[in-house]
Amino acid sequence: MDFLDSNLHQSILGALAANLASSSTQDDLSLLTESFSSLEPVTNGVVNGVLARLGAPTTDEPAADPITVQQVESIIAFSEYATNAEPSPAHHGRLLQLLRDAPTWDVEPALGLQASQDWAPPDRLSHALISSVLVLTEAGAGDRSSSLTAVAGYQKALVEEIERSEGHRIIGYLLPALNGARRAINESSFTWNVSDATLSGATPAEAQLTAVAEAISRDWDLSTEGGRLALATLRQYETSSKSLSAGLVVLCDLEAQRAYWASSLTHADACSDGWKTPLASEVAKLQGGEAAQAATSRALEAWSQTLLALQKLDSEGAADPYSLDILLASLKLATVSTIASGANNPQLGATLEALLTHPASVSDEALQIGAVECLQAITHAFPGSVSQASSTLRRFILSPSPIFEQIGELGPSPAMLAATKAYASLIELSGAKDLRVSAVQSLLNHFSLGDRESVARPVKKEADANSVHDTIAGAQKGAVSANIAHAVARLALEFNDEQTSRLVASMLLQRLAGTDPAVDGAVMFELTELAYVVDKSTFADIVKSIYDVSKSLGQDSFMTSVVLTAQTRLATAAASRPAFHTEFLTETLALFLHKGVAETGRKTSRNARTDSLLELIPVIDTFLTAAKFNPRGEVSPALVALFRGTWYLCLLSGFLSTPARIAEWQRAALVRIASHTPGLLRGVSNDFVETELEFSTILRSQTHALSPDSVRAEFASSLPQQATNARGLPVQQVIFLATVLGLESLRAEAGQPSTILTYFHVEGVNNHAQVYETLVSIAEKVNATFIHRLTELVTTHSMDSSIYREVREVLLETSHQFAKVRTVATRYANDLFANFPSLLCAEEVVTVLLEMLTVLRRACLAEFVDEYTPTFSFHSGRSDFSIVLPDDYSIRNKVLSDLHRYARAWLKAGLNRAPLEMRGLLQSYIDGPTDEFHSSAFGDDEMGKSVAVDLVRMSPSNGKGASLPNWGDWKGDDSANFARTFAAKGHYGGSAAHSDTARAELLEELDKLAEQSEKHQLKLKLAGLRQLLYRAAGYLVKAETPDVDVLHQVVALPVRIFTESAIALAQDVWTWIVDARPELESRLMAEIAEAWSSTVLDRRGLFSSAHNREDPLNQETQYSPTDKEGMIKEYHVATRLLQPHSTLLSFLSSRFQSFRYRDSDLVYSCLRIILNSSLVAESWSTHQLARELRMRLLAFGFCVLQGSQLESSIEFNLRASLYNAALSWFAIPPGWTYGSNRIQLKADLQAVEELQAAIKSDSPSYGYIASSGSSLRSLPGRFSVSSAVALHNNRTHLLLTLLENEADRIKLWINPMMDAKRGPVPSRSVVSEATWRQLVRIAWSSWPDVAIQLPERAKHAAATAEVTRLVRSHPLRVQANADALKYFIGESIAPETRSQLRHLLFWAPVPVISALRFLFGKFGGDPILLQYALRVLEHHPVGVTFFYIPQVVQALRTDALGYAERFIFETSQISQLFCHQIIWNMKANAYRGDAGEEEDPMKPTLDRMVKMIVGALSGEAKAFFQREFAFFDEVTSISAKLKPFIKSPKPEKKAKIDEEMAKIKVDPGVYLPSNPDGVLVDIDRKSGRPLQSHAKAPFMATFKVRRDRKTGGEVILDSQDAILDSEDVAGESKTFDTWQAAIFKVGDDCRQDVLALQIIAMHKNIFTSLGLDLLVTPYRVTATGPGCGVIDVVPNATSRDEMGRAKINDLKSFFVIKYGSPEGIEFQRARTNFIQSMAAYSLLCYIVQIKDRHNGNIMIDGRGCITHIDFGFLFDIGPGGVKFEPSSFKLTHEMVVLMGGRDSPGFRQFTELTVKSFLACRPYGQAVVETSALMAGAGFPSYKDDLTMHRLAERFRLDLSEVDAAEYMKSVINNALENPRSIIYDQFQLSTNGIPYVR
Repeated sequence: MDFLDSNLHQSILGALAANLASSSTQDDLSLLTESFSSLEPVTNGVVNGVLARLGAPTTDEPAADPITVQQVESIIAFSEYATNAEPSPAHHGRLLQLLRDAPTWDVEPALGLQASQDWAPPDRLSHALISSVLVLTEAGAGDRSSSLTAVAGYQKALVEEIERSEGHRIIGYLLPALNGARRAINESSFTWNVSDATLSGATPAEAQLTAVAEAISRDWDLSTEGGRLALATLRQYETSSKSLSAGLVVLCDLEAQRAYWASSLTHADACSDGWKTPLASEVAKLQGGEAAQAATSRALEAWSQTLLALQKLDSEGAADPYSLDILLASLKLATVSTIASGANNPQLGATLEALLTHPASVSDEALQIGAVECLQAITHAFPGSVSQASSTLRRFILSPSPIFEQIGELGPSPAMLAATKAYASLIELSGAKDLRVSAVQSLLNHFSLGDRESVARPVKKEADANSVHDTIAGAQKGAVSANIAHAVARLALEFNDEQTSRLVASMLLQRLAGTDPAVDGAVMFELTELAYVVDKSTFADIVKSIYDVSKSLGQDSFMTSVVLTAQTRLATAAASRPAFHTEFLTETLALFLHKGVAETGRKTSRNARTDSLLELIPVIDTFLTAAKFNPRGEVSPALVALFRGTWYLCLLSGFLSTPARIAEWQRAALVRIASHTPGLLRGVSNDFVETELEFSTILRSQTHALSPDSVRAEFASSLPQQATNARGLPVQQVIFLATVLGLESLRAEAGQPSTILTYFHVEGVNNHAQVYETLVSIAEKVNATFIHRLTELVTTHSMDSSIYREVREVLLETSHQFAKVRTVATRYANDLFANFPSLLCAEEVVTVLLEMLTVLRRACLAEFVDEYTPTFSFHSGRSDFSIVLPDDYSIRNKVLSDLHRYARAWLKAGLNRAPLEMRGLLQSYIDGPTDEFHSSAFGDDEMGKSVAVDLVRMSPSNGKGASLPNWGDWKGDDSANFARTFAAKGHYGGSAAHSDTARAELLEELDKLAEQSEKHQLKLKLAGLRQLLYRAAGYLVKAETPDVDVLHQVVALPVRIFTESAIALAQDVWTWIVDARPELESRLMAEIAEAWSSTVLDRRGLFSSAHNREDPLNQETQYSPTDKEGMIKEYHVATRLLQPHSTLLSFLSSRFQSFRYRDSDLVYSCLRIILNSSLVAESWSTHQLARELRMRLLAFGFCVLQGSQLESSIEFNLRASLYNAALSWFAIPPGWTYGSNRIQLKADLQAVEELQAAIKSDSPSYGYIASSGSSLRSLPGRFSVSSAVALHNNRTHLLLTLLENEADRIKLWINPMMDAKRGPVPSRSVVSEATWRQLVRIAWSSWPDVAIQLPERAKHAAATAEVTRLVRSHPLRVQANADALKYFIGESIAPETRSQLRHLLFWAPVPVISALRFLFGKFGGDPILLQYALRVLEHHPVGVTFFYIPQVVQALRTDALGYAERFIFETSQISQLFCHQIIWNMKANAYRGDAGEEEDPMKPTLDRMVKMIVGALSGEAKAFFQREFAFFDEVTSISAKLKPFIKSPKPEKKAKIDEEMAKIKVDPGVYLPSNPDGVLVDIDRKSGRPLQSHAKAPFMATFKVRRDRKTGGEVILDSQDAILDSEDVAGESKTFDTWQAAIFKVGDDCRQDVLALQIIAMHKNIFTSLGLDLLVTPYRVTATGPGCGVIDVVPNATSRDEMGRAKINDLKSFFVIKYGSPEGIEFQRARTNFIQSMAAYSLLCYIVQIKDRHNGNIMIDGRGCITHIDFGFLFDIGPGGVKFEPSSFKLTHEMVVLMGGRDSPGFRQFTELTVKSFLACRPYGQAVVETSALMAGAGFPSYKDDLTMHRLAERFRLDLSEVDAAEYMKSVINNALENPRSIIYDQFQLSTNGIPYVR
């Protein structure tokens, strides 16, 4: 290696040493490492051999003199090895030996000529040896004392060698070696302590220094080797560092001393900075350290001598190059040794004072920085001097020292940074935080603003500061002011205190005067530094101030540069603070617009404006790039408008012109800005083209660099095919289009072509033919630009992965809701894949394309999953995107079909191009995780995977097999290869993952999860469960003997978890186990049977009563809008509850078919499951969604039963239990279903039909008797075979009839319009009267609960009569059935019933309203009946009876025995809210009529009751009552105070309301009577509004109400990727505040409104119980006194009347204005809400006969829902006493148009929902009638006569079958459809009351 230069030679050796130290295992390296770790280093023969091959001599003998370059480099390499390898005493010993010998070595003369290194070889050798020795010593590899003695001896020996050596050796070897030692000690992290010997301590002798000086000054003879060596070494140090001199010898001694004392104080990472350690923390001072004091004296002596020498040499010649270094080293040594001594040294303090006082004793930046740091360290060590030190530093900062000058720089000098840091440290040391502000203000008092006076708060100035400042010349004051700006800002940053930072920023902003560029530059520089830490408000002030300076700039180029620098720095600061991004970007872009538009009014040239705009381009670029601004993220429309204006100006200023008019770097900045710019049309309105473009200030200006004609010409040139449009379109539109072209072309160059597609999202653009046509051409041009750019990247193989994200965005646009977007995007994608088919060879692209198919199929499937409430947004979790689609399913189907066609074509092209890669990607996608685990109830699959499977098995079209013919219907493909590869991946992947599965570890994991599941603490992802179960299955498959413990857990664990995903996963695992190890099947089925039984015992899934069907009118009823989210949640929870059993049942059914013919034991396992389940049929879930599971389980049971030969008694019992279980479904009231999932309904129908088929084929034999004994010949229950067959025939007849009825009900619900095209049509089979009687008797014989429900299904008088007869004859049989009571009692007490009334005392409780009717007179006040009624009322929670308070009060009319009175009084003591509400109701019922002047007959009773209830209150209950009623009386009294102002103008009335509202005090806990579920916390005291009235004074006001909302609860699993325990999660109650407006009426009887809204709320409960997509808003009205009440205002609602007065033509126009285009999602969502609410209110208007339906009483709320208000005319009356309006409901032409027209899907949905609402409410028709009838005594005008309630009942048509009822309701709808009577009534209202309408 001799031919290599020293640098390369050493690099090779160093690399070798590093490799050896890192433990290589190859050849000589391993051998060398091994020899180093075990033998004497460098003396080993093997090592010598390696060194010999490297060109170095062996080391068994001492090195020859002089030393060669190879020897030096070998020793350095060995030192590096020893340092990096494991610490070794042998290595350490050898290094010490080398160190001891080194001072006596000589150098090879040629060595000095190799000057390629920064340091001479002796320098590097010395550095390596000492560094290595110190590292090994610190690591404990050698004796510490001997090591440090060797290091100290080495330095001493080198110095002593100076006297004995010739000049060339001093220069060529000794001085470099000393420098190397100095560097090593400075850089080492070795820690000395006071017990160690000092490194030096003797000042170099004069003779030694003289020898050095003489050698250096000598005129060397180049003809000698020594001369050449010396001269080369001197030149090397002159060029690479400082020249060698005698000062180096002194410096080495001082720095060694400083390192020693600094390290002895405390640990430091590097001794070079160790002396600063006292700055950071307190250190233990070493008291009495004489050695330290001696070191201080030597240091100060060195300082004095060196300073004196410098002063002498100022006039005599150049100083020693190390003089300043010696001074600095002296100061540092004196500082640390003084601290170590424990006593402050006055001489040191004086020295520091002299250095920091202007003018300084020595002016050098490094020296004065050192002085500052030394002063700081000393003060921290001796805090008593903090005041004096602070004063010194303050003077120093305020001085006009030249070291503070930064020529051409705005920032602070290093000296200023050090000074302010030290000053801040001393202020903090004082411990008084108020000194922070004082220090800042003290400095700012000296800030000069030219002639302006200081604006800082006056602070007493200290004399020393004044004396300095007063002597400063005027020219220097600006520099001092700039320094002060730096200082105060740096103080704030050091304090890291938000308050101080804000104060300093504020003070600097005040001093941004614009009079001195240097000062302003410093201020702006520091403001940008503070911008990193200040709060948002201060940051905004900084931005505004700097930008204001920018706006006012003149022609001062220096100031312009200063401001631009500040703006750029501010951009960087803003980029680091995401919370400030929007504000900064807004201000910056606004400034850009100001310079481009506002300055056109000033007399500035176009070129000057253009230049000012260009100056801001780097600022914008810096911010957007540093902030990584995401243009696809959330960006406000206002910010987009600023971006839009910015790019308009870029175009009009010529920045986007071709050829370019700007520099290349400026264009590159624009490209980057373009890549971070949001699409210019984000958030714009649909009329953007017509409005915004026409009124844009920028586009209308004529003073830009480019004239309109120039823009047209350039645009036409860039896009020749659109030249006509370029000339013909308005100039504003041309500028916009040209801007889009320019911006998007730049963006395409940046690799982002997809944003252009977002311009087609705006319908206004798409509907403007010329603009749309031009944009299409622009998109093609942009795509061409991108393709060109991509070609360049592909050619150079430098394409970035972000390109694939752009392809992804393009693909997503192919599924946009707008057809024009899809068209352009598809063309875009076709061009991309045609030019670059390999773009498909990326997992991201393939995955998103296939996921889109899956998501789109799900969107199409939604038509059947939720028929009436479309979902608009569909998400892919796997690819993390969402697709939004309209509610038109024909469009959805087309989008899916088109994408499927294109996707196949694109993927085929990719397969042809790269078949292996594409197959791998497709297989990975197929094998990848499922996006979401969709319940089988949704009938979902993954279309993407299906397409992938289809494609991956296709042979490439360019393959050899493509030319082969088809044989028959079979075409050759690549299925075999796919199957082989896919299976291999699965097999070997599984083997790799699970090959080391150990039984103990596996069982431990399984047991741990089982334990967690038992504690309901299981939090495990599906992927984790999948891995664990497959590992366990793999173990079972491979195990030599069956492992029952593992098998048990494999079955039990998923069933314990009990989610559909867990069971579905388990069945795959179980199937694998059975298929691979058939001998385990029997044990597996036994475990499954056991697990099934555990669900029975634990009441889980099918056996849970958690979500059983309940009477919707017997629940707490809220006056609140329909909770659609709650219904969706209920659907998900019920599905989640039942699907695990459904999945288990599917597995059992499938396995049964495989073993039914071969294994009786397995069949018996199934029989066990069926028997255990059917015996507890009474505990099966009665939720509507449980129907399918129940029927399927029963069908499976009959299948197993019929396929098995059983002993007769077992067969008899099993069959009986199956029939009992089947009939138990019919023992509850007939229902419909839950939700609008057509797939679920069809599954229900299929399950019912399968059970029907099983029943029809069921034929008992009872021919197999286990024993031949005659006594055992009879069947259980003493049945003979013949009697058992007869029983079987009867129950079969009954069950088949019921199943047929159930199937017809399902068919009707699927197809309520009975349209054969829409689905199956229910049969109209007629069952005779005799048959119904027979069926009732059959049911009564064994299943009386089924008999009770038969009349509801039969809708036949014979069935009703027979059930009535049987119940009244045998009441005890149905005493536990509340539904039976209506047959026992009926509308009156029948004579045959009276004798058996005693049974009522134990009868099951009926709903509240059914019990209340017994308190009224028509039942004669029978005591037993009254006792039953009271027991029922007390049985139900107060929350249920609370709803029926109006009816409870009416019961007092006939309460002769006081039962109602007792219930009211006792309940009032239980519930304070009940107490308040019933008092208000009783007060309201004391009088009749609007005026409240006619006493009601029961007024005395009511008065007495109120007095009694109030008198019984005490304590907090009484205080609460007093607060509430006092508050409410104060509010309602405003009406009385308004009466004198009735004829006054509205403003005067409002002022009076505001005056009175201001007086109201809100006491804790009070509430609005209409909002008892919330607490009133505040009043909007300016919200009072007088309402129109001729003689009354109603008013409206707004209140803040605080309510509780339960969160959590049952977990909804849209995705079951998270495996959660099946138990409900406890919900938490959270409070939320809402503003609720209320109307306070006086002189209006509100009680009839209360009744109407009660009925509406009851129907809401009915609809909700079925999950029906019907929306109602039963707002609350509370009657609080005679003719008084409080009415909640429907929030965010507008009456149809108000729309007409606002000149809105029709409902559709209103919806377009409010929700956007009919093609938009918001409009469609609102239209859906309108249809669903319209259907609900249509039914209600018909049933209750709500009249006076003019447009003033019809509201549309913010969701688009219709809401009816004002229920003054119900039942039998209309306005004027005449029912002129249609008897159906109001369904006008504009309503139909909004739905989409008569033939539209929307109108069909309305019709179906209306029919369904009618079918849903009919079972509760009698309850509605009873609720209304109980109010008949109140004297409402709507109760025309005694037949009013009879006519109400008739409207439910309870006499009709369900099919006939549906037909009837269709006729009602037809009657309502555009009924002329509605139109005439609207005309009447227009002419009489001025209420507008649309015909």
